[in-house]
Amino acid sequence: MQTPLSHKIIELRSLGYSYKQIVSEIGCSKSTVSYHIGAGQKEKASLRRKNHDKNHVIEKKIYKFCSKSKCATPQYRTQRTIKQILFTKIRNFGDHEIMFTSQQLLDKIGDNPKCYLTGRIIDLSDPKSYHLDHVIPKSRGGDNTLENCGLACNIANLSKSHMTYEEYVALCREVVAQYEIAHTGNAPVSQP
Repeated sequence: MQTPLSHKIIELRSLGYSYKQIVSEIGCSKSTVSYHIGAGQKEKASLRRKNHDKNHVIEKKIYKFCSKSKCATPQYRTQRTIKQILFTKIRNFGDHEIMFTSQQLLDKIGDNPKCYLTGRIIDLSDPKSYHLDHVIPKSRGGDNTLENCGLACNIANLSKSHMTYEEYVALCREVVAQYEIAHTGNAPVSQP
């Protein structure tokens, strides 16, 4: 569907106007003219938007991961608008020490990102399905470095909470053992 602006740009171009003449006639930018009449420009713009959105989501996750607070507290999750939250984050940027870039994180997790706790495949375009986890929890002295950052599916990360990896695995084994007892009446065979 053409907007009045795109219709005017196309009309002037069909009359033989150059990009520069169209810009001066309409008062828009050259990139706007190019977007409406350049070959493949709309597809390129759409691809740029998708890549920007993916990187933006990862950058927000890194920002949250690098928070200096010891651990997330329930009172942080209040009924605030996105605008208020973003303003607070911009104003309090000094509370965050960003230790790595989104590209460094993408290089670490590779082309087929998986949860480091469960092995589940993670879709980076679905930000609600995964978290960046402190492998060594901040409450246990862990830092905000790339080496201490693990990609985890949200349910595994929420259940791990402030436990170390070893403590979490031990808890999972207890859960499986209790399930076996409750549903079969037999104690499971212990594994090393």
